[in-house]
Amino acid sequence: MIAFACTRFQSAKVKQEDTFNLQIIDAHFPLTLQGFNWQKSKNHVSLNDEVENKIESTIKNFYKENALPDSLIVSHYLATIRLRDSLHTVFLILLKFPYTSNINGKLLFYDNVEKAFSSEILDYNIFAMHTTKDGKFLESKLKKRFNLKTPEIQLIDFNNDGDTDFEFTRLIHNGTFNAIQSTIIGIKNLKIDTLSYKEVIIEPK
Repeated sequence: MIAFACTRFQSAKVKQEDTFNLQIIDAHFPLTLQGFNWQKSKNHVSLNDEVENKIESTIKNFYKENALPDSLIVSHYLATIRLRDSLHTVFLILLKFPYTSNINGKLLFYDNVEKAFSSEILDYNIFAMHTTKDGKFLESKLKKRFNLKTPEIQLIDFNNDGDTDFEFTRLIHNGTFNAIQSTIIGIKNLKIDTLSYKEVIIEPK
């Protein structure tokens, strides 16, 4: 469990103020967000309607599920990062939660062979690891305190079977304890399988 080119979008079903920049950015494994600037990136990509509609609906559903108006998307949706492997593509949708400015992530998994998305959408909340300023991800005080250098998303062959799996790392802070959480998932036939889940409580050095 994980709680662990630019495209202009304007639906005829929404008002003009709900128009937002979908902004999909091409990146590579392993992904480290520290220093990543989504406003100045030149690796924008334009994708087919199926992919862009899936990203768009995921963004809108996030605000709907949290009883927030669509108008907040313009100021609180950051960007979508695309990470391509030979068989699968991971889309990390980055959203800022109003009022707290916590950074929330949604993960979509696309099968490059079947040309289809997995029906499962995972949460990947990284608010304890990063802050943002001027379109750039900065290391949070907590991440700096614990000297966490592990990439957020990387490829791994967990079972040594030749299949590529995905490892997601994040920092947990709930007011009473701090922990590093690592989740490894595999994908087969559009089904997501959690292969490993570890949560290690940490203390400052």
